[in-house]
Parts: sequence; structure tokens; C-alpha cells
Amino acid sequence: MMNSALNFTVIAVVVSAIAGSATAQPISTADQALIDDAIQTQAARDNLPDLEPQQTDGPAGDGIVAPDVDLLTVGAGGPCFDLSEILITGWENAGPRPKAADRLIGTCATATDIGAALNTINIEYQDIGLITTRAYLPEQDVSDGDLEIAVIAGVIEDFVYGDGSAADARLTTAFPVGPGALLDLRELEQGYDNLNGPASASAEANFIPGTKPGDSLVAVAVQDGRPWSLSSTLSNQGQEATGEFKGGLTFGYDNLANRNDEFSVTLSTTLFDSRNSRFSESLAFDWGVPVGDWAHSFSLSGSQYRLPVVGINQSYTVEGDSVSFGYSTEVLLSRDQTSKFYATGGVEITQSRSFIEGVELTTQRRNLTIGHLGLRGEQTMENGEFKWNTGLRFGLGALGSNIGVSSIVDPDFIVWSARLDYARPVAETGITWRARLEGQASPDVLPSSEQLSIGSWSTVRGFHEDSMYGDDGFYLRNTLEWPSQSWELGTYKFNAGLDFGYINPSRLREWNQRVLIGVSVGADFDFGADTTLSVGVAHALSRPDENAPNTTSAFEDSRTVMRFELRKEF
Repeated sequence: MMNSALNFTVIAVVVSAIAGSATAQPISTADQALIDDAIQTQAARDNLPDLEPQQTDGPAGDGIVAPDVDLLTVGAGGPCFDLSEILITGWENAGPRPKAADRLIGTCATATDIGAALNTINIEYQDIGLITTRAYLPEQDVSDGDLEIAVIAGVIEDFVYGDGSAADARLTTAFPVGPGALLDLRELEQGYDNLNGPASASAEANFIPGTKPGDSLVAVAVQDGRPWSLSSTLSNQGQEATGEFKGGLTFGYDNLANRNDEFSVTLSTTLFDSRNSRFSESLAFDWGVPVGDWAHSFSLSGSQYRLPVVGINQSYTVEGDSVSFGYSTEVLLSRDQTSKFYATGGVEITQSRSFIEGVELTTQRRNLTIGHLGLRGEQTMENGEFKWNTGLRFGLGALGSNIGVSSIVDPDFIVWSARLDYARPVAETGITWRARLEGQASPDVLPSSEQLSIGSWSTVRGFHEDSMYGDDGFYLRNTLEWPSQSWELGTYKFNAGLDFGYINPSRLREWNQRVLIGVSVGADFDFGADTTLSVGVAHALSRPDENAPNTTSAFEDSRTVMRFELRKEF
């Protein structure tokens, strides 16, 4: 039975037992190779990234109403004063000493000159995010050559809700700073982003003068919509081996722990085919919790599949299941008006089993513990947006990690990966160009779950049943998106793509060529606020077409593939 092979039980992820375990029969070497390849291919397909919806983030600070800088206005003319020294007090609480007024030393400065220097200091504070820090001119006599400037640092007196009610854990955990801290717009933006993370929440922040000069109350108005969401999908993105048509259902709930957290349950399964012959399904639980500059994510999932493998003399039923738990975290290292920089890390524990005719293939058993560390960043430029991430994933001999001694997979593997995303408008056409370059490299033989797989709608378009996968490789996606157009049923927009991918041959497999190239066209239809349809056609321009000696079988699927995905929000 499949379930008996699992070392632990995953709550709410129940893997159905497979009945009818047949008496073990000798399997030819050729058939065993077919079975092993089917299992490896299924594992590689399970590792393909999902299609990601395009998201457009607003500029940093949207929704935070910052006070304007009260610039000093002084009429031209008037007497000038010979200045020999600039005395600035209070600056220690607001960062480095401002230097804009130092240029007045040794000059005969008018009131206009002094006012301009003071305005420059206040604008500089505003630009670095200290939006309530102010420089003032105290009452003084500058005839002695000394100019005094007083800086009053803007400080957070407290956080309150917009209706005046006291802050609770949802509010205090959203912000990386607390009462008494310097009021820095960059820090408040982070808290504002956390409050607006759940789809059902909408927050705005204002500032109310506090009880002391320079102090401010941060008043946050939060509007919460329906906390739960439900969506369903129907697509033809399943595989022929396990079922072409797939259905999905996702239930989400916001602020379950009143910490700006997001919880979701996602079920995916193949449709219409008899489960006695083929199927693939998964169930996943995800929970994300932000705490100030940190974001923590927990995941728990299980999956299983059944597929027929046609051997030389007979057919075999191959089955597999897996369960996994993951924890990941990231911390904001820095941010400014146009960029963000994060450090990331985490651990994943995965157990997978494979069966043929109800008998476990112990050579395919995988108990993996994988750690990962990395960096990622976002940069908004004048004519585009740039996102990147890079990091290391590595096998850990802990928490039950175990790979069979007969396997050539390196249990202490290490793999480096990187991804670059870039988007920008094409001149003034309204068209947006999006590009993605992703790759990885490793000196080791990797488990299937860690290999790079190319040849799908999420990597190199133009391929569906066939894909290439290996330890080293990369792919480049290029997509042009036309602006949305209105029609009687809603809106639509077109897209076109050209993709290229490369897989380096490994000790496990090699195709007669190492490159995939594909082109695609598609359209996205939005039928109001709750129904969308995405369709596409792609064609393979270059792929392995020959069965050369000592190479993996050539691609046999049609060179032209089509896809659709219908999504309904409830």
C-alpha cells in the first residue's frame, strides 16, 4: 500500500491507498528503464514553476499622507550678514549633521540666502524619509557672525487607528519600529505594505501632531472587506500520462491570526479520466505572516499520481506520492524610494515514494532535507522595473534525510540559481516588454525535484508533453503585452513571446541537442471582476528530433500546442 510507506502523517493530506497489489513479476532491463524514466519525468514536471499572474505594484508610499515641507519664503533684498560659524543643534537625533548651510560661512548672507539654506536642509530630510523632522531658525542676533539652526527630530509618539482606538497586535506587528523611534517614511512604508498585504485589506496612514514638539501620532485607517476568498480553475495543462484536463480550487482567509497574515488551501486534480488508470492530484496549505521587516511563510503539501507505462511485453501501473513541509523567511535589509533589498532563507523536508504494480521501488525512495539561503531585490527605474534573486540550495543530512545507497544522486548536493525579471514600456506604443532570465548550476547529480526543467508554458513555450531537464541550464523568456482593449463583455489584451532554453548534459541523460526555442501568441480576457480566460498557441522552432545513439528519446509531441485556463472568483 502506498500510504504505509510514509514515515509520518500529514494532517488533512490523505493519500489514497492503492488496492490490488499484484504478485511481483520479473521486469526486463528495458522495461525498468522505461519505468524509471517515467518516474523521473513526472518528478521533473511536478517541479515546473506555475504561471505567475502579472502584478503591478504602486510606488512606495502610496496611501501614506505625508505632511508638506513648509518652505521659508523671504523677499529679496535687505541687509547681509558676515557669517563665520554655523551652529546646528538637535541634529544628533536625526542622523548625520546637515551641511547645506555651511556654504554660507565666509559670505555676507542675506535673509534670502539663509532661508534658501534652511529650505535645502528640510528638503534633504524629506528626501531621506524623515518627513516630520524640521530645521528652524530660533530667535537670535546674527550680527556677531554666528548663525544658529535648531533641528527638531520627528518622533513617533504612538500608533492608533483612524477612529482613535488603540493599536492592537495587527497594527504593532505590522511596523518595524515602535513609539519613541525616529519617524522614517521608509519604515512606515514597510508597515503599510504589511497592512495592505491581505487582498481584503485597504489601509491609509496620516499623521496627527503629538503632545510634544516633533512628536506625531501615526493614525492608520484600515478598511476590511470579506476576509475569505474562493476561486476555481479549469485548464488543459495536465499531462497525457496522468490526465490532460485539470481543475483547481483555492480557499483563502485573511487575518486569521490578526497579524496581517494570509492563509490558503489549494486542491488540484485531473478531471474526466478514470482514476483506476491515471490521475494526478495535490493538496497544499500555505500561511504567510509578516512581522515588521520580516516575513515568515509555512507550507504543507501532499501529492500523488498514477500513470500507465507501456513496456515491451506488457503494461505497468506506476504510482507515486510525496509529502513536504517548508519554512521560509525573508528580512528587509534596506529600502528607499525606488528599491528594496532582502535576505532570504529556509528549509524544506520532502518524502517521496514510487510504486509499480503496488510494490515500492526502493531505489526511487527520496527523503530530502533542503536548506536555502539567498538575496533578492527590486528596483524601479524611470522606464522600467527590475527584479532579481540569487541563492544557494543544499542538501542537509538532518531531519530524516535519506537517499538510497544505490542512487547516484549526491545527498549533500549544492546548486546555485539566479533569476532576473525586467519590464518596460516600448517607446510610446502602449506595449510592455517583459523578459525573464533564469538559470542554475551545480557540480553534483541532483534529485529530480532540484533539476531545472524547460519546455512548458512557464519556461520555454512551444512544448507541453516533452521537456528537457538537468542539473545545469538556463532559459530566457521574452513577452510583448499589448494594452487592454474594451469590448461588450469586458476587456482583453494580446501577447506574443519568443523563448530560448539550454540544458547541459548530465551523467543521467543527454538529448541529441541541448537547445529549445519556441514562439507563442495569446490573449487574456477579463469578463468583469470575477471571471478570466487565458488562451495561447505556441510552436516549437527547435527541439531534439533525432534518436541518436546513447541519447534520450527525441521529442514526439506535436510541434504546435495550445492552452487555456478559465478562472472564476466567488
